Amino acid sequence: MFEATVKANVLKEFTGVLSTLTDEAKIVINEKGIVVKAVDPAHVAMVDLTLNKEAFESYSASDMEMGVDIEKLGEVLRLAKAEDSVSLKFDKEKNKIIVNVENLTRRMSLIDTSGMSEPKVPNLNLPAKVVAKPSELDKGIKASESVSDHVALIASPDGF
Repeated sequence: MFEATVKANVLKEFTGVLSTLTDEAKIVINEKGIVVKAVDPAHVAMVDLTLNKEAFESYSASDMEMGVDIEKLGEVLRLAKAEDSVSLKFDKEKNKIIVNVENLTRRMSLIDTSGMSEPKVPNLNLPAKVVAKPSELDKGIKASESVSDHVALIASPDGF
Protein backbone atom coordinates (compact mmCIF):
# COMPACT_ATOMS: atom_id res chain seq x y z
CA MET A 1 0.00 0.00 0.00
CA PHE A 2 1.31 3.41 -0.95
CA GLU A 3 -0.48 6.73 -1.21
CA ALA A 4 1.16 10.14 -0.95
CA THR A 5 0.86 13.78 -1.89
CA VAL A 6 3.88 16.00 -2.41
CA LYS A 7 4.71 19.37 -3.95
CA ALA A 8 5.85 19.08 -7.57
CA ASN A 9 9.15 20.89 -6.96
CA VAL A 10 10.19 18.28 -4.36
CA LEU A 11 9.42 15.37 -6.67
CA LYS A 12 11.00 17.12 -9.68
CA GLU A 13 14.27 17.58 -7.79
CA PHE A 14 14.19 13.96 -6.59
CA THR A 15 13.60 12.54 -10.08
CA GLY A 16 16.02 15.05 -11.61
CA VAL A 17 18.90 13.67 -9.56
CA LEU A 18 17.98 10.11 -10.54
CA SER A 19 17.52 10.90 -14.24
CA THR A 20 21.14 12.03 -14.55
CA LEU A 21 22.29 8.51 -13.66
CA THR A 22 19.65 6.05 -14.77
CA ASP A 23 16.43 5.59 -16.74
CA GLU A 24 14.91 3.08 -14.32
CA ALA A 25 15.13 2.79 -10.55
CA LYS A 26 14.02 0.48 -7.78
CA ILE A 27 12.23 2.62 -5.21
CA VAL A 28 12.00 1.16 -1.72
CA ILE A 29 8.99 2.42 0.20
CA ASN A 30 8.35 2.07 3.91
CA GLU A 31 6.53 3.93 6.67
CA LYS A 32 9.47 6.37 7.07
CA GLY A 33 9.68 7.46 3.43
CA ILE A 34 11.18 6.58 0.06
CA VAL A 35 14.73 5.35 -0.54
CA VAL A 36 16.52 4.91 -3.86
CA LYS A 37 20.03 3.58 -4.40
CA ALA A 38 21.13 3.63 -8.01
CA VAL A 39 24.28 3.55 -10.11
CA ASP A 40 24.90 4.63 -13.67
CA PRO A 41 25.29 1.91 -16.34
CA ALA A 42 29.11 2.19 -16.23
CA HIS A 43 29.13 1.85 -12.41
CA VAL A 44 31.09 5.08 -12.06
CA ALA A 45 28.59 7.25 -10.19
CA MET A 46 26.17 6.33 -7.42
CA VAL A 47 23.31 8.06 -5.69
CA ASP A 48 21.71 7.18 -2.35
CA LEU A 49 18.55 9.28 -1.98
CA THR A 50 16.06 9.37 0.87
CA LEU A 51 12.84 11.35 0.79
CA ASN A 52 11.51 11.33 4.34
CA LYS A 53 7.75 11.23 4.93
CA GLU A 54 8.01 14.74 6.41
CA ALA A 55 8.69 16.04 2.87
CA PHE A 56 5.18 14.97 1.87
CA GLU A 57 1.90 16.78 2.45
CA SER A 58 0.33 13.39 3.18
CA TYR A 59 1.97 9.99 3.30
CA SER A 60 0.70 6.47 3.97
CA ALA A 61 2.74 3.39 3.10
CA SER A 62 3.66 -0.13 4.01
CA ASP A 63 6.90 -1.91 3.09
CA MET A 64 7.17 -2.45 -0.65
CA GLU A 65 9.35 -1.74 -3.66
CA MET A 66 8.52 -0.41 -7.12
CA GLY A 67 10.46 -0.33 -10.35
CA VAL A 68 9.83 3.08 -11.92
CA ASP A 69 10.69 4.46 -15.35
CA ILE A 70 12.21 7.78 -14.26
CA GLU A 71 11.96 9.32 -17.72
CA LYS A 72 8.20 8.69 -17.94
CA LEU A 73 7.66 10.08 -14.45
CA GLY A 74 9.69 13.14 -15.43
CA GLU A 75 7.47 13.68 -18.48
CA VAL A 76 4.40 13.89 -16.24
CA LEU A 77 6.15 16.18 -13.77
CA ARG A 78 7.18 18.61 -16.55
CA LEU A 79 3.50 19.53 -16.82
CA ALA A 80 3.34 20.56 -13.17
CA LYS A 81 4.16 23.97 -11.74
CA ALA A 82 6.51 23.98 -8.73
CA GLU A 83 3.71 24.71 -6.25
CA ASP A 84 1.29 22.09 -7.66
CA SER A 85 0.48 19.09 -5.52
CA VAL A 86 1.23 15.71 -7.04
CA SER A 87 -0.54 12.65 -5.70
CA LEU A 88 0.89 9.18 -6.07
CA LYS A 89 -1.05 5.98 -5.49
CA PHE A 90 -0.08 2.35 -6.00
CA ASP A 91 -2.70 0.23 -7.78
CA LYS A 92 -1.90 -3.30 -6.59
CA GLU A 93 -4.42 -5.03 -8.90
CA LYS A 94 -2.92 -3.57 -12.07
CA ASN A 95 0.64 -3.12 -10.75
CA LYS A 96 0.66 0.55 -11.72
CA ILE A 97 1.45 3.84 -10.09
CA ILE A 98 -1.26 6.46 -10.55
CA VAL A 99 0.11 10.00 -10.74
CA ASN A 100 -2.27 12.97 -10.47
CA VAL A 101 -1.16 16.51 -11.26
CA GLU A 102 -4.04 18.98 -11.09
CA ASN A 103 -6.62 17.61 -13.58
CA LEU A 104 -4.16 15.23 -15.31
CA THR A 105 -4.04 11.54 -14.38
CA ARG A 106 -1.35 9.17 -15.64
CA ARG A 107 -1.29 5.45 -14.95
CA MET A 108 2.24 4.14 -15.34
CA SER A 109 3.10 0.46 -15.50
CA LEU A 110 5.80 -0.54 -13.05
CA ILE A 111 8.99 -2.37 -13.94
CA ASP A 112 9.81 -5.79 -12.50
CA THR A 113 12.40 -5.25 -9.75
CA SER A 114 13.59 -8.86 -9.56
CA GLY A 115 16.39 -8.14 -12.05
CA MET A 116 17.41 -4.87 -10.41
CA SER A 117 20.25 -5.19 -7.95
CA GLU A 118 20.58 -2.82 -5.04
CA PRO A 119 24.07 -1.34 -5.01
CA LYS A 120 26.03 -1.54 -1.78
CA VAL A 121 26.81 1.88 -0.38
CA PRO A 122 30.49 2.00 0.57
CA ASN A 123 31.31 2.89 4.15
CA LEU A 124 33.42 6.00 3.69
CA ASN A 125 35.27 7.57 6.57
CA LEU A 126 35.89 11.00 5.09
CA PRO A 127 38.13 13.57 6.80
CA ALA A 128 35.70 16.49 6.44
CA LYS A 129 32.04 17.39 6.38
CA VAL A 130 30.72 20.44 4.57
CA VAL A 131 27.20 21.83 4.78
CA ALA A 132 26.36 24.24 1.98
CA LYS A 133 23.30 25.66 0.34
CA PRO A 134 22.79 23.95 -3.03
CA SER A 135 22.19 27.33 -4.66
CA GLU A 136 25.60 28.62 -3.48
CA LEU A 137 27.38 25.48 -4.68
CA ASP A 138 25.56 25.66 -8.01
CA LYS A 139 26.49 29.34 -8.42
CA GLY A 140 30.17 28.60 -7.75
CA ILE A 141 30.27 25.74 -10.24
CA LYS A 142 28.51 27.80 -12.92
CA ALA A 143 30.94 30.67 -12.34
CA SER A 144 33.89 28.31 -12.78
CA GLU A 145 32.61 27.05 -16.16
CA SER A 146 33.96 30.18 -17.86
CA VAL A 147 37.46 29.30 -16.64
CA SER A 148 37.68 25.50 -16.80
CA ASP A 149 35.73 22.29 -17.21
CA HIS A 150 37.34 20.81 -14.06
CA VAL A 151 36.56 21.80 -10.49
CA ALA A 152 38.42 20.89 -7.30
CA LEU A 153 36.45 21.12 -4.07
CA ILE A 154 38.78 21.50 -1.07
CA ALA A 155 37.81 21.51 2.60
CA SER A 156 40.16 22.64 5.38
CA PRO A 157 39.76 23.97 8.92
CA ASP A 158 39.96 27.46 7.40
CA GLY A 159 37.16 27.06 4.88
CA PHE A 160 35.68 25.35 1.86
